[in-house]
Amino acid sequence: MGLHLMRIRTFIGVVCALLFAACATAQQSVNVTATDDSTGQRAQIGSFSAKGVRAVIVNASGTSVFGTAGSAATPVLTVQGIASMTPLQVSQATGTNLHFVCDSGCSGSTAPADKATFTFGTTSHSPIGGVFQTTATNNALTNGQMGAWQFTAQRAGFINLRDAAGTEIGTSSTPVQVTGANGTFILGAGSATIGKLGANGGVVIGDVNVSNGSATATVGGVASVALVWTQYPTLQRGGTSAMTGTTSTQVIAAVSSNYLYIASCSVNNTHASVDTLVDLQDGSGGSVIWTFTAPHGYGGEAHVFNPPLKVPTLGNGLYAVDETTGASVKVFCQGFSSTTSY
Repeated sequence: MGLHLMRIRTFIGVVCALLFAACATAQQSVNVTATDDSTGQRAQIGSFSAKGVRAVIVNASGTSVFGTAGSAATPVLTVQGIASMTPLQVSQATGTNLHFVCDSGCSGSTAPADKATFTFGTTSHSPIGGVFQTTATNNALTNGQMGAWQFTAQRAGFINLRDAAGTEIGTSSTPVQVTGANGTFILGAGSATIGKLGANGGVVIGDVNVSNGSATATVGGVASVALVWTQYPTLQRGGTSAMTGTTSTQVIAAVSSNYLYIASCSVNNTHASVDTLVDLQDGSGGSVIWTFTAPHGYGGEAHVFNPPLKVPTLGNGLYAVDETTGASVKVFCQGFSSTTSY
């Protein structure tokens, strides 16, 4: 049936070709071959001669099997080559490589261009890779070279700390500073070492635990407890002349709207025969907050308060009084003042 239809169409084409050939001045012979759909056998069924004639192959409906130039075509075309023939070349208007558009499930490079705009949830990018080597300083790069990011054996990336200007930090010349809230430095609970404190009147030590009465106790390289308190910006100190009666006597003057905290005191009785107890008081004639023994013959005490001894009443000074008349006692104390009640 396929051969029969082809013969009919070919016959019509031959007739048309002969009509055009009547006006031709030069002839060209064209052979017409048909293929039987059922057997695949090909046979020449005729020929025609024509000049300047364009032959168009059509299907049973009269439509070109190759479609119309410039319009989409639905027929499937198969190109079959034979051995030792010139291969079929596919090209495009520009470029040397054939371009394909992939709709989905595609793979390939997803690296965006330098400084390209990134859209969250849309822009594709390649995952980061790196290299591990047992000696981290091997294979150093030189100026202008590209290199892979270096990783540890546990896949952690190497990081070199730098500031916004590109200067490396964390070195001896540009150390990294760590501070707590409001610029305070925080030590973990139970820290035994603070480190050496510089000559800075603004250093706040906080709860430092030093041994009572130890002349060699050190805090941050400072060899004397007294020196620690001289660094405090609100240091307070004072003393009495020889107290021979039982009158309350000022040791450290009051600081308005501040509490006094006493760090250390010394008491000495120079009388040759009279012993006494010496009381420290919360203000003039106030409640007793500490008592020293002061035997005659230059006897007495030196005491370091840890934590500091607080004068309980805000705005009161520190006073001292002999409990026995006739002794000759001098009292010297030092500490600091603060608006905070510790």
